[in-house]
Amino acid sequence: MSGLRIYAQNNKDYFKTQIPLGELKDAQLKEVSGIVAAQEEGCFWVHNDSGDGANIYLIDRQANLLKKFRLEGVDVVDCEDMDRVKINGKNYLVLADIGNNLGKRTWASLYVFPEPSANDSLVISKKDIKTIFVKFPGQKRLDAESIMVDPRDNMLYIVSKREFHSTVYAAAVFKGVQQQYFTLTKVAELPFTFATASAIDPTGREMLIKNITHIFYWKRKPGNLGEVHCNGNQSRCLIR
Repeated sequence: MSGLRIYAQNNKDYFKTQIPLGELKDAQLKEVSGIVAAQEEGCFWVHNDSGDGANIYLIDRQANLLKKFRLEGVDVVDCEDMDRVKINGKNYLVLADIGNNLGKRTWASLYVFPEPSANDSLVISKKDIKTIFVKFPGQKRLDAESIMVDPRDNMLYIVSKREFHSTVYAAAVFKGVQQQYFTLTKVAELPFTFATASAIDPTGREMLIKNITHIFYWKRKPGNLGEVHCNGNQSRCLIR
């Protein structure tokens, strides 16, 4: 994606004041890090940051815990985010064990498994879990806290956290091949640092990336997968 242009929205009129719906009060949800909408209407999947096991939690819109699921045979280091991907018409969740605060990890792990329903067993069988390993290009041992899966082409994006400019990296890890190890490719630098969360909407037309002080918004120009544009006041970063 040489020449990719990235524009960030800085227009407060795009978003109305948020209305709180609930509060995470269950003791099991000590440090929720990632969240993604569930296939069950009005519910969400969440997971804790480092210190918890390989667990995901189903909550409702009021943040009440409905059910806890454990990934069988999985030992996690530092889970930071999660997303969903549809493969051959079936919904899968992606649990991203990508934290690297001390810069010791060369490979990060993604755990991909069919999305459970509220009535399923509490244990997600290890035979249903696929582990994908990814690393940053060169000798980089970067820390990251956010992933995105583009619903248009199932491309995986990981956004680095601690680089001077948070950087977007990509890999086609959901193409149905037997390959398990992937090296990410740099696709864009962002006009800010310390990215901590990101998401692409289900249509693939809009994107949010959050750092510790702001939430940045992009809107994809219709018919163009190589550039992301938005209206209003803009902060621009050009990658050559």
